[in-house]
Amino acid sequence: MRRNKPFPSPDTGEVWLIDVPYSSGVGSKKRPAVVVSTPDYCECRGDVIVLEISSFVEKAKCETDYILHDWREAGLDKPSFVKCNPLTVFHGELETRIGKLTPDDLKEVFCRLRKAFGFE
Repeated sequence: MRRNKPFPSPDTGEVWLIDVPYSSGVGSKKRPAVVVSTPDYCECRGDVIVLEISSFVEKAKCETDYILHDWREAGLDKPSFVKCNPLTVFHGELETRIGKLTPDDLKEVFCRLRKAFGFE
């Protein structure tokens, strides 16, 4: 559902809560996600590219998954990893800003994202 709440475009690396639908297609769950698109992209497109964050670090098995070193600084409650499978959401679907990745963690996330796209 698209919301009409005005706010500045999110910065790259910010962590927001979003509603992510269950794979069954029934229902959804609030999950943290990191913004990987730029504010200019958001202002032009009206949406944001994000990567989901999960606290089930034992599921971080792909070479494109990244276990965050500075998860507390990102506003997360427990150790977590970033899954490099991009989602596009309307900027109004960003629920609550909870933090921001450190520069080192963000750099590693982009390394994994480049690997996922074959740009390495």
